[in-house]
Amino acid sequence: MDELNNRQMILLTMLTAFIVSVGTGIITVAMLEEAPPTLTQTVNRVVERTIERVVTGSTTPDKKTPSPITTMVTKEVTIYAKEDDLIIAAVEKNQPRIVTIFSTSQDASTAPLATGFIVSRDGVIATDLKKISTETGLRDSYRIMLNGKSYVAKPMKSDAMNKSSLGLLKISDQKETDVFDAVTFGRQIDPKIAQTVILIGGGDGSGVLRGTLTRFHFLNPDATSTPKIISTIDTASKISSENIGALVVNLDGQAVGIVVTAEDSTNPTIYPAARILDLISTVSAEGNKASSTLGSTKVGTNAP
Repeated sequence: MDELNNRQMILLTMLTAFIVSVGTGIITVAMLEEAPPTLTQTVNRVVERTIERVVTGSTTPDKKTPSPITTMVTKEVTIYAKEDDLIIAAVEKNQPRIVTIFSTSQDASTAPLATGFIVSRDGVIATDLKKISTETGLRDSYRIMLNGKSYVAKPMKSDAMNKSSLGLLKISDQKETDVFDAVTFGRQIDPKIAQTVILIGGGDGSGVLRGTLTRFHFLNPDATSTPKIISTIDTASKISSENIGALVVNLDGQAVGIVVTAEDSTNPTIYPAARILDLISTVSAEGNKASSTLGSTKVGTNAP
């Protein structure tokens, strides 16, 4: 070390700082990848650049002082987002996807029959089946209010929905250019006990409630050879009937489920996202099959 001149010392310092920075970055990434998925805080990695000015030389008058040398040091800084900020972001992201549902003869300024949300870009809506049903069954059509615009929606019918608490409507009068902003289901990871969720769209469509998942109910509780299927989910904060039809999301703003009337009681519960997707897939498949059969019949009828 004593044999190094000032310039060599500066270069050595810069090399050491670079190696430490790279090592810190590798360790940080490794730790983030190993972090459990149940963390309720989103970690944002921010690269902070700082300028360090290193001045070398002598103050002796007869010696020239070298020009200052500027070095760039990159530091990895971990910032934790506040839960309140995540909740606000999730609500702002999903509020435009909430719909209010009325009968076709009902004024939109009155209390809606139910609330729901857009689940596909072609206008499929998820809601509570009992809320939109009458004593004789479902209506032929409904008035939908979405972001101040009025649409007509018709119920999607299927044998698979007879034993379900979930109702599905599809907007029928959209223009060809209309593409609806649907909720994001994201990567289908099973919800976790103690996970924080937000209920959006209760009451008149503007309600918001924070909750915690506390208990799962299964369709096949005694299954050993196949994965258990979650049928409904309970929360720590008791869900009131005003929140039936509300969208349930996690802190990333992804859909966890919908609040419906429990199949075996009148108490509200959460119908999980996986079952929503399965039912939509089943109903769509039956609809495509029916359309194909109908098309064949028409061709046969019109044939000479």
